[in-house]
Amino acid sequence: MPEVVSSQGALGARIENLDRGTANEAAVAAMLNQALAEHLLIVVPGEPMTPEKTRDFAAAFGKPQTQLLR
Repeated sequence: MPEVVSSQGALGARIENLDRGTANEAAVAAMLNQALAEHLLIVVPGEPMTPEKTRDFAAAFGKPQTQLLR
């Protein structure tokens, strides 16, 4: 089961024991979003992800938006 571990600093937390492939399951996505709202920064340790897996993981936080850079 994933666990939110506070950094004990001004902001930030680590999400331990998370199977990143489950990030879009409703309960896991809710936990990730709650942790982000409470700690303002979350770290999810693990192996590097492909661009496709990163996109899929990020979908747990909502629909991706196009970034317009100057």
